[in-house]
Amino acid sequence: MFKKIIYIFLCLLFLGFFIPSHSLVFKSFLLSCMSITTLLFFPFLKKNKNTVRWISGGISALSLVFLILFFPSRKENETSPESLFLDKNENRVEEPLPSYLCNFITEADVVRLSTFYSALLPLPAGGVIAKEWDEMNAFDNVFLREYDESLMQPCVSQVTPFQAFQDLGCYKDMRHFYCYIPKHLPNAKAMRVVVFLHGYMGNFQFYLNYFRRLENTVVLAPSTSDLNGKWTNSDLMDIVKLYLPMVNNQVKLDFSDIHLIGLSNGGSGVNVAINNFSKHFISFTFISAYPEAYTSKKITLICGMKDSFANKNKEYAQEHPSVQHLFFSEERHFSFLNKKAEILNFIDQ
Repeated sequence: MFKKIIYIFLCLLFLGFFIPSHSLVFKSFLLSCMSITTLLFFPFLKKNKNTVRWISGGISALSLVFLILFFPSRKENETSPESLFLDKNENRVEEPLPSYLCNFITEADVVRLSTFYSALLPLPAGGVIAKEWDEMNAFDNVFLREYDESLMQPCVSQVTPFQAFQDLGCYKDMRHFYCYIPKHLPNAKAMRVVVFLHGYMGNFQFYLNYFRRLENTVVLAPSTSDLNGKWTNSDLMDIVKLYLPMVNNQVKLDFSDIHLIGLSNGGSGVNVAINNFSKHFISFTFISAYPEAYTSKKITLICGMKDSFANKNKEYAQEHPSVQHLFFSEERHFSFLNKKAEILNFIDQ
């Protein structure tokens, strides 16, 4: 009996403390794994063999039912953003099953686990980002706060596993983008559009939730075919010639009011757009990114002055006085998160 109590206590401790997750999907997945392991390799006395296996089997079945019930749907509802996968013929298709099944761990869980264990173990990467991550773990961690809020938003399957498969050479003929369309607005009104280009580590639904706070705005968040977030001429061509017209079939877009924003590596796509697609956008915004191209249209720089890109941004602003800028003296690479209200207000001007 004592061994049983210790084992159950350790399982609950593992679930409740060492796995800092609010996701019922992830909790159910872990509970099913532990109960199945107990069913096969339980550390109890032989005389309790049948009882323990019946209990473990029941818990396994119950946790698997919860896992199925709370697993993200492959289909959108009326309040969730759309997650669109396209095949090589530009037809909409369902997400490939292998990447979809990776949703047993949610986007928010990845962030919570990373921040939790990075507080205990040193980050393998060094430099500005590692220092900022350590500082956030010492105080109020903005990643956790923002993702806790994003869990309250309707969500669909995350796309980063799909991008990871593409990184391995799979599904290279497929494309993806997220789209958020405000549901409360009449279709007769032409809508402003924000196109957001993600950076390193892939496309997160969190980005979509970040910009959906802009009023009367359709948010488009395309994905690169890997996790690097380096954008090419072909990627921008897809946005202009394929994604925007597809969304325009659902809601009337104002093609004279389309804004392009790039975060970190996403700035590479903003540079490509300025050079080759400037006529399609009314403004270009670099956030914690590296500006190289220039146009007479509105350009905005947003950067922390302790970021590795800070000097480049300062020089660019001095060289082009018409460029608008929002510089944070005490911020590093994550000003996008730490200064959300200020950034959204600045962008919305």
